[in-house]
Amino acid sequence: HSYAVVGAEGYGADCRLFARIVRETPVWVYGRRPHGQRSPNWERVEVVQLQVLDQSYRNHQVTARRRARELYQKAPRNTDLINTYATVLRWGGWPQRGERVTKLAEAYAPTAKDTRINIADNARDLGQYHLWHETIVPLAREFPEDSTIRNSLAEWSDRGRVSMSTQATIGRSSGNNIVHGNRDQQMETRINSPWSTGGWRIYVQQDYVWSSFPEGNASFNRYGTGVEWEWDRKQAWALISNDQLTGRNVGAQLGWSQWLGDDWQYAAMVNSYSPNTPLRAKRAGLHGREADIQLNWRESAARSASLDANLLEISDGNYRESVSVQLNQRLLASAHHVTNASLLLDGMHDTRPGGAYFNPADLRSAGLQITHDWITWRSFDQSLTQHFLAGVALEWQTQFGSALGYDFEYGQSWHLSRTWALNYGVGWGSHVYDGGREQRIFGTVGFSGVF
Repeated sequence: HSYAVVGAEGYGADCRLFARIVRETPVWVYGRRPHGQRSPNWERVEVVQLQVLDQSYRNHQVTARRRARELYQKAPRNTDLINTYATVLRWGGWPQRGERVTKLAEAYAPTAKDTRINIADNARDLGQYHLWHETIVPLAREFPEDSTIRNSLAEWSDRGRVSMSTQATIGRSSGNNIVHGNRDQQMETRINSPWSTGGWRIYVQQDYVWSSFPEGNASFNRYGTGVEWEWDRKQAWALISNDQLTGRNVGAQLGWSQWLGDDWQYAAMVNSYSPNTPLRAKRAGLHGREADIQLNWRESAARSASLDANLLEISDGNYRESVSVQLNQRLLASAHHVTNASLLLDGMHDTRPGGAYFNPADLRSAGLQITHDWITWRSFDQSLTQHFLAGVALEWQTQFGSALGYDFEYGQSWHLSRTWALNYGVGWGSHVYDGGREQRIFGTVGFSGVF
């Protein structure tokens, strides 16, 4: 019953239930005779395991990992404790470490259900899709009522289905609207084919960006077809796109991403016709080529960092060089609440400032952002999460000095089922460009799912 309470996120009930279980399940049991010999109460091990798993449910992954490791070190041949340790590692976002620990359980109890579940789910998270399939299908035949196995099998089946995602933004600006225009729209839609057994799929994609400036409207409306490969925590993709299926302004995008262990990930991308070219430059008949490199570090869900370096070569001879650094630290975490703080550092340099678009010689910013996610309601695969964001930054531009910029956002995301999700939100931002302040309000809506 206690496992069911935790799985259903009945946290008010499980606090009372845990207290009762801990109180009524002693560490030692004694013989019936007076002064009988005491011996360990192995039921207590299950209680401690459940407490460790509950720490993970409550978003205390680092604490859960430390406690699970301590239990494993005290009984290094206990396969239940080994599998609990492996599960906590995987849940915390360390699947490669989880795989190494699972191999110990496999050496002692290769046919145990928990060992095989860990093998399957580690393979899933590590992109070892053949192993995932070979392990989860027999498990589902043997244990058809196990919800963990059923969910993993359903996720495997999703790889054989068509999926899609779309995200749209509509904004309106006032003041010095030289960047976004007085009105702006963005939409990105992607439809994916099923995955092949070798980790390949094809996709079609639309990238639409539109803004209204005083001198007239400007837009990108790119349609493309691509191919993607993903295996063993590596990903590669190639996309060919053009303007509105006309065959004009054909561009090619190539990308690669790879995890190096559980802590580091890098990605690289080049695009011969970039939709990140400023819209005013596009309206003036210019186009851009782009290269981007990202490096991500993740100690845990509570602490991470990223570095992004970007080069945009615009056809007027300008090279726009951008670098951004983000440091993330979790401040508070509980079962339904997570609060994070992020330090944001950004810099941009244009080699040929001025012209038909916002093009400063140098732009710098240093900001602090606070985000809060609140799981307001949840029932197994369905949930409502509310998102809050507040940010402030000191921004500096060549010839215009410094000013404060502000950002506030609120949104909701619904998991309508295991495979379908809906999100929407609103936001407000205020930033200074060329000495004039622009204030922008916007709304977003998006959904994703598997057919």
